[in-house]
Amino acid sequence: MIDRKHQLYSLTGKTFQAPLYVNADGDLKTCAAENIPLVHWPDGSWCFEANRYIRQQFERGLSRHSRGGSLATFASQICHLLRYCWRVRTDPIALSDNQFCSFVGELISERDPRHPEMRARNNNSVIDIGRRCLSFLHSVGIHQGDINLVSPTGRIRATLKQYERPSSGGRFSKPSRPISYWDHTALPQPDPVTRRSPIAKEYVDALRKAAINIAHDLLAIANNRTPRHVTLHTRDRRLVVILLLETTGARRGEIALITVESVLAAQQMEFPMLRIPTLKKGKDKPPYRYVPIARHDLKVLADYIEFSRRPLIRKLLKGKSDHGFLLFNGMNGDALKEETITGEIKELA
Repeated sequence: MIDRKHQLYSLTGKTFQAPLYVNADGDLKTCAAENIPLVHWPDGSWCFEANRYIRQQFERGLSRHSRGGSLATFASQICHLLRYCWRVRTDPIALSDNQFCSFVGELISERDPRHPEMRARNNNSVIDIGRRCLSFLHSVGIHQGDINLVSPTGRIRATLKQYERPSSGGRFSKPSRPISYWDHTALPQPDPVTRRSPIAKEYVDALRKAAINIAHDLLAIANNRTPRHVTLHTRDRRLVVILLLETTGARRGEIALITVESVLAAQQMEFPMLRIPTLKKGKDKPPYRYVPIARHDLKVLADYIEFSRRPLIRKLLKGKSDHGFLLFNGMNGDALKEETITGEIKELA
């Protein structure tokens, strides 16, 4: 079965620069390339084919926020195939259709190690992984001169299909555009898509109440090790997070990137618009969007900045430059990570 013990990629650091080209003077030109997955084989050696494919997706401008974003998702998907190729001692360019069918079969039959009675993934996840791996193998074939590696009559018999993604029909909706994807007979039938309804107001109010009650319960404990001012800030920050998620409709990663400057700028507008970073964007699309926000909600954010954030951030940073993000860790002053938002909402729930 497929070995999932070790992650086969690591993310580049904040100072990493990707090479672009060499100019006429022989100087190498680079660009910032933080959070790009660098893929390796199970023995730690460099996987040229996978990294070339990830570089292609990077040049398309896919998201790299939140531990690698879409690029990390693509890397984790093709790593399933790399583990299979390593185990059967076959290079990706030499894979056969029978081997690809065997690979998909293992994805389907693999059991969850924590719950052996359950499958490790549903059919929709298998389809996503299979299609991503076919896209990767097609790229491998193109770069190695074997254009029929993945094709209807190729060594791996897959078909490139297309459908039109419809527009939402709203005032600011994007026009419909064709979406291409690979299909293979070994891929299972999709499972029904689970639709989620909006969260009812009483549940949002219950989250707010839980944020207040948890803080007050901590303050009432005599031997509580968390300083009082940190507990109070955590309460205020959680209320701000709930407000932002409710009023803006932004993703958790986008909430974490909102700045103090954007809140103060919105206060000066006749019709307040909060600038929010956009994580899911095309290569040529603006990195920000402006979302209308009620003035009374903006007042809540401004009060948080003035009475909760400002005194604590001064205490924690002690003369260091302020990173400028609205939300931060009350223990060390670092910008809040999006997985912290997820964990806190789960705790409140």
